[in-house]
Amino acid sequence: MNFARRSFGLKQRFGFFLILFCLILVVCGVASRSVFASETAFTPAYDPERPRNYWFPPLVSFILPGFDQWWEGQYTYAAIYSASAVGGYAVAAQHQGQVFSRSNLNSKSDDFRWMLFGDELEMTAGGLSAYQSFRTALESRRASGQFDFITRSETPEEIIASPLQLSYLTDPAAFIPLGLLAGLSVIAVSADSSASFKHITGRDFGFSASFSYGAGTWEESVFRGSLMPIAREWSGSDFVSNTTSALLFAAAHYEPGFIPWPQFLMGWYLGSLTQHRRWLISEAVFIHAWWDFISFMESYTLNVLHRDHEPPRGSFFLPIIATR
Repeated sequence: MNFARRSFGLKQRFGFFLILFCLILVVCGVASRSVFASETAFTPAYDPERPRNYWFPPLVSFILPGFDQWWEGQYTYAAIYSASAVGGYAVAAQHQGQVFSRSNLNSKSDDFRWMLFGDELEMTAGGLSAYQSFRTALESRRASGQFDFITRSETPEEIIASPLQLSYLTDPAAFIPLGLLAGLSVIAVSADSSASFKHITGRDFGFSASFSYGAGTWEESVFRGSLMPIAREWSGSDFVSNTTSALLFAAAHYEPGFIPWPQFLMGWYLGSLTQHRRWLISEAVFIHAWWDFISFMESYTLNVLHRDHEPPRGSFFLPIIATR
């Protein structure tokens, strides 16, 4: 008993110091704005004309969020990414021992949800850091004629705001797939006598919203915002780059016993939409985030009373990467 209490106390102190460290990083990063007033999302502080590597720094930044931003003197972004990643790790570390699988994605366990939230915070920081690193390299290579099919790079702030841009619902490219999913969800719920939206709690709503927001943001930043342009530059083909990105997207969602063909189709659609939107990913981010949210709501509604012995039917449509 004493050992258990001591372990619990150590974990709490460890989490406290990690979160304190995050706050210090953010304060230092924001304070740097007054010192590095010229800092912009895709302009390095030093030798901005030198072409950057567009493969290795983004990869390292995905694993160690903020890495390339610290290196390039983009200190505000670096501090935010690093602090978010460390904060996410601190949250997830408090709830270890949970095992991720699609069959327990609708679990209402607070420990499981906090672990997923912490993991998702880390992944979001890593995805945005990798995206910014890649786009910084992209801008540095324009003079040599590379990536000339991309006319503008959306800033991380624009991407983060994308899931809240409800004006996209006036576009059939967003309204039709989301409307179809919502309609199918209503039909599925209506056909199940035990299902009821009344069983969705505030915690269900909050977790679904935060997790879907993060997943839509970082996954589109990585797959459609970074990997697809690299494939396009290498292959010279929109079709090849889109198919490659969709295959990688599906492979990242693979689990034994589950073939992620819905994720491949969704990835291909979002990639095609991005290419038709002059390689801007904001609308894809919007669709992805709301698709996940609607799927979560369906999953929770169809799995009333938390039927652990059945796989969550709604999660079949969830384009979510297993982080554990």
